[in-house]
Amino acid sequence: MKNIRILAYHKVNDSGTGALDVPVKNFEQQMEYLKIHRYNVISLDELVEKLRNKKMVKEKSVVLTFDDGHRDNYTFAYPVLKKYNFPATIFLTTSYIGSKDFLSWEQIGEMSGEKFPEKNRISFGAHTATHPHLTRISLENARDEIKKSKEIIEDKTGILCSYFCYPYGDMNEEIKKIVQECGYIAAVVTPPRSGIKEDIFCLKRVGIYRHTTMLQFRLKLWGFILG
Repeated sequence: MKNIRILAYHKVNDSGTGALDVPVKNFEQQMEYLKIHRYNVISLDELVEKLRNKKMVKEKSVVLTFDDGHRDNYTFAYPVLKKYNFPATIFLTTSYIGSKDFLSWEQIGEMSGEKFPEKNRISFGAHTATHPHLTRISLENARDEIKKSKEIIEDKTGILCSYFCYPYGDMNEEIKKIVQECGYIAAVVTPPRSGIKEDIFCLKRVGIYRHTTMLQFRLKLWGFILG
């Protein structure tokens, strides 16, 4: 995956002060940079389809992802993504949905149903039910978290949930196997994990944060910064 970057965001807003709160202006500048410099922004669906079928992925390909399901993904990130016709995947922690500062199922339905221009859209993956450290709970409970979140998303949206994101990037080979057994076809992780083979159930991402400057953003795209 030398020519591919999967970017990991959490929040996009101007009110937060935490490391995960990317200012709206910064996010827009980052998306504008991708557009101006002709990056091939593709959906996670397209990337996984090419990887599974061993097809060539274009140089400078980028996949956009968001974790947890924060409400500002709809309020601030979504309009920018539509402006640039960029697809993205939001990984939902299902117990958070509908609570303060998180997406509602109505907003999720709106985003998943809209395509801009044709096949580009917002898709949704699972990020467990309650966001635990999966390696710190029993395998039985981990399986329940992984399976339940998939089932809830499919029940609420009527759309197949094919992708998983490991909370805190906490995973091992046993957890990876459970994700596969629960019916997902791919999974992503941040930050990169040493000692764990990178494959379709361990697709490594690069995190974008409040403190990420445009120079750092470019360096992350170029592969000089991996975390």
